[in-house]
Amino acid sequence: MVQIRPGEHKILVVDDDPSILHLLEKVLNKKGYIAHTASSAEEAIEKCSSINFDLILIDIYLSGSMNGLEFMSWLEEHHPYLIKIVLSGTTKVQDVVEAVHKSAFDFILKPIESWEVFYHQIERAIKYKVVKVENERLLEELQNKNRELENRLAELELAYQIVQAQTEIFQEDLRRAERIQRGLLPKQLPHHDKCSVSVFYQPLNKIGGDLFDVFDLDTHKLGLYIADTSGHGIGSALVTTFLKYVFRPKIPLEKGSCKIALPSELLRELNDTLVNGPFGYEMFMSLCYIVVDFKEKTLEVCNAGHPPILWKHIKTNDIERIRVPAPALGIVPNAKFSSMKYSWEWGDSIILYTDGIVNLEDSQGRKFKEDELVNLLEANNSKPIDVIQTLEKNLSNYINSKLQKDDMTLIYLRLSPQEDSQIIYRPVEVFTPASFASSAKGLLYATKDHTCYIKISGTGTWREAHTLNEFFRRMIQENPNMSKWVFDFSECSQLESTFFGILHLICTTAEKNGSPKISLQNIGRPLLKEFSELGLADILIHFAFEPENLPQSLNPISQPKSQENLLDFIIEAHQALISADPANSDRFAQLLSLLREEKNKKADHSP
Repeated sequence: MVQIRPGEHKILVVDDDPSILHLLEKVLNKKGYIAHTASSAEEAIEKCSSINFDLILIDIYLSGSMNGLEFMSWLEEHHPYLIKIVLSGTTKVQDVVEAVHKSAFDFILKPIESWEVFYHQIERAIKYKVVKVENERLLEELQNKNRELENRLAELELAYQIVQAQTEIFQEDLRRAERIQRGLLPKQLPHHDKCSVSVFYQPLNKIGGDLFDVFDLDTHKLGLYIADTSGHGIGSALVTTFLKYVFRPKIPLEKGSCKIALPSELLRELNDTLVNGPFGYEMFMSLCYIVVDFKEKTLEVCNAGHPPILWKHIKTNDIERIRVPAPALGIVPNAKFSSMKYSWEWGDSIILYTDGIVNLEDSQGRKFKEDELVNLLEANNSKPIDVIQTLEKNLSNYINSKLQKDDMTLIYLRLSPQEDSQIIYRPVEVFTPASFASSAKGLLYATKDHTCYIKISGTGTWREAHTLNEFFRRMIQENPNMSKWVFDFSECSQLESTFFGILHLICTTAEKNGSPKISLQNIGRPLLKEFSELGLADILIHFAFEPENLPQSLNPISQPKSQENLLDFIIEAHQALISADPANSDRFAQLLSLLREEKNKKADHSP
């Protein structure tokens, strides 16, 4: 309920009867109001110019050059928010109606018979003024909040666009890194006439911290190692790249000759390099290195904190676990490593793996344990590829549950020949094409009779805007006879600000050059409202009231091959919105500032 404080409210009484003025001033002051009087409209106007009144009581039949009704007209023009109550000794309906038309809040007859009713009328008018002022304040506050919210939403929209652009670039970089890391894996198996190999390799993400290599040491020796760096992802992948180029199993000698490094010495030097290198103690790796001597039929094993080798002996079908104790690489300075030699028989088989496989759990919490690998060895005397395919099938329930927590690598080595030197990998890796090879979602086109038809479906984001802009430029260059472009929005639900900016640029470019003709059709009410709010009148003049039928066959528009300079592109689109309507400057000022700041950061970090 509204409470009023009479001492805070000023009331002006305008009447040409001195007795009425004196009486009303007295009773209003007694109630606590601040009462003022004026005997004419001219005197009242003078007082209104210096005092802010909350309420005016006006006699309709004022004497002088301006009567009460005329004075009310003046108030309507100069003080439209003042509350007016009419005083009159007449009950003429016509006068009452005219006073109401001039925004009279109430009507008080003279002489006043009930002061209680009079006070109630005054209080009701003052309360109305208080509520009206408070509502106006709240409305203004709400409008300010709405403007602030619009600016925040615009900020979030562009921030989202920036993140999307950066994510797209980052994903493309990851795809390149994936191809590079896959390129580090061996493709050919030396001595394939004496041994065979197949590999299960599945990083947790596109790139990972597992690595293995197999290489020729001399005419009768084969080297093979498997490594698992701490963690997974980009950091671990960088360490595997480092490992690939510092692992040197051969020591150069004079005259171009070399000797085979002792496995224990090789791991010692590698450990010292990691301990004293740039990675720090938080980055370390486990590694198992084996040397197969086909002449002596021996297997030399040197292990650095890696899971044991599983060895199936063909003669007895026994499974042996071989682990040479030693710390992981990169943890203990000056650590010592030792190796052990074992004899083997033709047909023996060996499994080397990383712990990501035995850390798997399915959705029911069941773990894939080392015993599963033992069973795999016991049950198979098949070709290595068959063994790996069986493993892949056994792991499918765990992998499909999306509960993989680490990179997974398993190497199956069998001491029997394989048909060719190709190393077989499972699962078969299908590289996803780069983002620019895909089609922009929601952009379709067709050409017919020198007209290019563009259909925008769903949401037009910065990605679709970039694709449309590049497509438009390319088509204009390659098809100068394309005299008309029709943009259809019948299935478009939303456009982001970057898309609006690019539409503005396309339209203004066409107008500047005199061609092509631009036609926009089937724009729904929500989109029309957004066009209007952004002040894009130059776009709306291209609106087609009679839409054309689109060709039946529409093709997706391929995204541009280059995703570079996306920040410049988004900046250009929003500058176009500001050029269309300067009122957009405040809306996008902070966003453009963020974009330019991000652009400067990239420039500072570029070589």
